Amino acid sequence: MYYSSVGVISLSLLLILNHKFFAKSENGSASTAYLRYKNYLFSVTGFVAVDILWGILSTFGAAILLYIDTILFFIIMTFSVLLWVHYVVSYQDPRNRFGRALIYAANALFGLEILILIVNFFTPVLFFYDHEFNYVPGVARYFTFGVMFLMFLSTSIHAYIISAKTTGKAKIHNRTVAFSGFALTILMFFQNLYTHFPFYTVGCLIATTLIHVFIEEDERKIFNKEKETYNHIAASLAEEFEAIYYINIETGKYQEFSTSEQYASLNVPTTLNDFFSETKENIKKFVHPDDQEFAESLFDKETMLKNLEYKSSYSFKYRLMIKGKPRYFSFTVFRAGDNQHIVVCDKDVHDEITAESARLKKQKDSLKALKTEKELARRDELTGVKNKTAYMELASSVQGNIDNGLDYLTFALVVCDINNLKEVNDLEGHRAGDEYIKECCNFICGVFAHSPVFRIGGDEFVVFLRGNDFSIKEALVEKFKKEITNNAEAKKGPVVAIGMSTYKPESDVSVSDIFERADNLMYENKRNLKTIQGRL
Repeated sequence: MYYSSVGVISLSLLLILNHKFFAKSENGSASTAYLRYKNYLFSVTGFVAVDILWGILSTFGAAILLYIDTILFFIIMTFSVLLWVHYVVSYQDPRNRFGRALIYAANALFGLEILILIVNFFTPVLFFYDHEFNYVPGVARYFTFGVMFLMFLSTSIHAYIISAKTTGKAKIHNRTVAFSGFALTILMFFQNLYTHFPFYTVGCLIATTLIHVFIEEDERKIFNKEKETYNHIAASLAEEFEAIYYINIETGKYQEFSTSEQYASLNVPTTLNDFFSETKENIKKFVHPDDQEFAESLFDKETMLKNLEYKSSYSFKYRLMIKGKPRYFSFTVFRAGDNQHIVVCDKDVHDEITAESARLKKQKDSLKALKTEKELARRDELTGVKNKTAYMELASSVQGNIDNGLDYLTFALVVCDINNLKEVNDLEGHRAGDEYIKECCNFICGVFAHSPVFRIGGDEFVVFLRGNDFSIKEALVEKFKKEITNNAEAKKGPVVAIGMSTYKPESDVSVSDIFERADNLMYENKRNLKTIQGRL
């Protein structure tokens, strides 16, 4: 029974030294290394319990139970080695290539052990019991124990090398991990040689005691101090936000900080166990129906991590239902400094968005009014076509293109002048004259339907021909002259003189050159029309 006695003492000391680990339920602030070590402690506790049971069963010769217990012995022992490697690597540097290689090797060892145990059912390569219930080790036992020995030795050397690169408390902690590993290495070596003494159990006790004394107590004090400071900072930040969530990426556990009465009025249920699954449930209850699908997609863990791959933070907005009314909230997501947590801050921005919307609407209305005012300033009040100001702006723009050598321009100017306006004003009055101007303007616009028309004087108009009208300019001018001639001969309808000139890039240096040619042709046409009217 001495075998079990050693185990009972070891188990008692393990539970006494680490009772806080076993009793404490971790929140989202726990580090990955801390969680790895806690898992290792559980595995060691399970192993020691199985080891104690093995000693008891071997004394009383309970064959079937002894065989099952031995299988559990190998499984849990190998699993504890796997968890130890995970702990050491995550504590030192999880990004270290050698550390990652150790993890792969430990995983492979555990898989191999399971395979060997399966084979052992058919061929006793790992262990068997003789007819007197004596434990007989197989070749595979020495092999797997040898590999475990190498795993402990490798992690210890790895930890010791890293400790050489650190100083102060970090150096002490890293060397403690290394020496704990060396203790496990030595006692695993003896466990391989001697089957009837629980060397590995003693090694686990020594390792966990060293870590408890030199690492965990120190880190707990540091953690508590940092946590107190962190809570003060978080509380201050929470005054700026409705709520702040500090989320463990791997486990989903989180802490919530909130000082907002408005947010508290939602009574959002939180267990602090799994931020991502809880948030999806809460979205269905508290988010505006039109925004629920959008919100669910953004609070997916993979989506969050992907969005944070190439930027330090990002934000989004959607509506929460507060007392039956929708309010806009802004959510900002960023990685914590330890790279193991995500921080989500949410803020009520409804008033800001409402004020901004009102400002933008006012600005839009002002711009619209300004645009209308600007358009009116460039519109002829009598006819509704563009006025001389608008024409001068267009001419200036075209002149700029000519000055810059843009000789690909194709356009023509049509100059029109109303005949007989003075007679109408003198004989029928200015109101009739205005109606005559509008009638003539409508005629011009009707012929040149796809070109801008400008009234640049009392009885003078300019048409800027481009596009479709330019391509059929001769036909349009011919149509114009024919109808005007008919009106002159019939002595009814508008009579308007016309002249057209096309831009010639090889000779024209200004818009006025084109205008003058068109104006001269217009006066020539005007004389012809007067001749027709005088003859009649």
